[in-house]
Amino acid sequence: MRIGVNPEKLKKAKHNYFLHRVIIPVYIPNLEEEYYKDSFEVFKKCIYSLFKTINKNTTVISVIDNNCSSEISKFIQELLEECKIQKLIKYSENKGKVYPILSEIKASYEPYLTISDADVFFMNNWEREVFDIFHNFPKAAVVSPLPCPFLYKYLNRPLLVNEFFNIKLDLNVKPENFQLFEQGVNPKKKFFEGKKWNWKEKQYIIKHKKIKACVGATHFVATIKREYLDFNKLLGTKFVFNNGDENEYLEKFIEENGGYRLSTMDTFAYHMGNTVENWIEDYDHSNTQIMRTKNVDNNLRNKNKFYFLTYRIVFKFLSVFFYKN
Repeated sequence: MRIGVNPEKLKKAKHNYFLHRVIIPVYIPNLEEEYYKDSFEVFKKCIYSLFKTINKNTTVISVIDNNCSSEISKFIQELLEECKIQKLIKYSENKGKVYPILSEIKASYEPYLTISDADVFFMNNWEREVFDIFHNFPKAAVVSPLPCPFLYKYLNRPLLVNEFFNIKLDLNVKPENFQLFEQGVNPKKKFFEGKKWNWKEKQYIIKHKKIKACVGATHFVATIKREYLDFNKLLGTKFVFNNGDENEYLEKFIEENGGYRLSTMDTFAYHMGNTVENWIEDYDHSNTQIMRTKNVDNNLRNKNKFYFLTYRIVFKFLSVFFYKN
């Protein structure tokens, strides 16, 4: 039987709540296969660059260990013990990317959630620039820290309808930003070629005061505004890895709730892939500026399904006559 009183009841300790959580799933099963041989160094660059570029008073980190090799698992466990990350989720088998992310999103309380691959290199001021967009565009629901104009139509009907008279099409993104994207992702030939123009030459942007945002966002690294998610609809995936699962199980609900997908005008994150390039080794993180914190705007989403049906109809019309690229 129980004797005495649990001393924890007498401490009256309070929970700490944060503004922002970064969630990174990791799957490195071994370091012997050619594909994975440099993945440990890639992940180290990813996580250390994250430590150097976030506001530690407002941002916490969750790492998902998808049954990595013992060496990788030990490294992540040490990060937790040293309080460099705040949460470690460990699976006995590889659950892929979307399944564990959905699980961790549901288990988190932060109003902003960044989902990142384990091979993303975070550059100076990424967090600050992303939150500048959130604070200046109240309906921003997904923001990526690199320009993604070629994805302007992807799950972005609310923005393209609501901001039709505010969107500008012009050369806004500097050419070097596309060079970095190509260098990291190694896309197919003519990746930036649209039906009417090359995305390196023209991009859709919206502007508020002095802040510009590029229309469109990717999902290899993006920050989501929690209020645009329907948690009762975030169901587990069928397959460990399947193209389109981010759309089907997570992102489509953001569009249905009227959220905008935007990205920064400059590149603040780099997709390393499975190798570490020389410039990353020499990158200087000493000049990063911590993000400015402001109150979170709530209840901005359109909860009525009628609004989304309207977006679909109007967007179909606009796509025929205006959004042709």
